[in-house]
Formats: sequence, structure tokens, C-alpha cells
Amino acid sequence: MRLALALLAGCGGLFEPVAVEPADGASPPTPFDAHRESDASPEASSMPCVPGGTIAYMPEPLPPPNGKHQNRCTQHVLDVYTGCAIDHDMNACSHPWGTVSKDCLECLQSTMNDPSWGPEVSADQSLMYLNIEGCINLATGQSGPTSCGQRLHDIYGCERVACAECAPSSFMKCVELTRSGVCKKYEDAFALDCANLGSYPETDNCFRRANETDSRALRIRMDAYFCGP
Repeated sequence: MRLALALLAGCGGLFEPVAVEPADGASPPTPFDAHRESDASPEASSMPCVPGGTIAYMPEPLPPPNGKHQNRCTQHVLDVYTGCAIDHDMNACSHPWGTVSKDCLECLQSTMNDPSWGPEVSADQSLMYLNIEGCINLATGQSGPTSCGQRLHDIYGCERVACAECAPSSFMKCVELTRSGVCKKYEDAFALDCANLGSYPETDNCFRRANETDSRALRIRMDAYFCGP
């Protein structure tokens, strides 16, 4: 089986990365949801989008991360995966994908319904999130309902519900509005419990650095942190 076929079998197709803001005190990273391009339209991009009601929103437990430094992917395999899944390099996508590397792919890619999550979690065939929450819990050694990963998971869930009807071009503006509005209580809980995240050196694997303008390098770090040597 070649890598391109393995990717299609693993998550329904190549998907776009997500991005987060750099860590800044107790402020949670901002999710960049990889909305389908077909959702955007010129009309939608010019229309404001405000948060909807979240009365029905109930935070869900964060599935545990599947582990760190699991050594299920060699550095060579990770490089090939980066070339195909992230950089869309057709030479990388035609690389032979052996039995050992199948285990690597299963480590890297999860679905929302899996009992544990790797660094990349697909919601459907075209939408994927980076598992920032699980990465934080790995880096801090935390778990459970008051862990920083769970607190962040609560925020992301609230934002997704509140801004579900927004076009991609207006989604981030909607998210900003939730922080002082419908999702504020989850923001406050994160700020209270997670003000010292910067004291954990391994959280560098979980946040975009100040000099990074997109999520590419973060995704590579997270893939290696979870599944590499």
C-alpha cells in the first residue's frame, strides 16, 4: 500500500492543518478550524457572524491522549508523512507504506469516536483538529475534569457550538466574541487552573511559537511528540 492510499483509508482524504495562537500567560490557544472551502462565499465573508446560544452545550470528557514518545514512527517515516499529508508532495505520497508504518499512521490519526486520541483528530472526511488539549495533558502529566487539557476542551467545544453557523471567513471573529460572552465561564476556569502552563517545558510541543505564521511546524512537533522516538 502506498502512503496516499493509507492516508485516504485512515481519515477519508488529505485534510488541512489547524493552527493555534502562541501561549500567552493563561490565555488559551485559539483553534483554527479547517472549514471546508465550499462553505465560504463572497456574501458570507462580508456578513458579520455573532455567537449563537449555547444553552444546550454540555462539555464532554476529553479522551486521553494515546501517549508520548511512543516510538511508533521513525523520523524517516515522519518526514515522508509530513511531505505528503502536510506539504502535498506527490513524490512523498507515492512512497511505499509498509506494515510498520501502518502502526505509525494509526498512532498519528484518530477520529472523534476513538477511545484515545493521537495528535490529529478528524471530525469527518474533510475536517481535522490538532489535539492541543491532549498534548497539554501529556506535557503536564494531568488528567481528569480539572486538567488544563479538559479546561481547554471545554472552551473549544463551547466555541464550536456558538459559532457553528459562521462562514470560515467570520469564524475567528465569532470566537473572539465568545471569550467575553457565552463561553466566558470556561475561559475563566482555564485561567484559574492553568496560569502556570509556561512552567512545563514540554508544552512547547503544544503551542505555535511566536515566529510561526501557520500551524505547519506545530503539527510536525506534535506528531513527533506523540508518535516519534
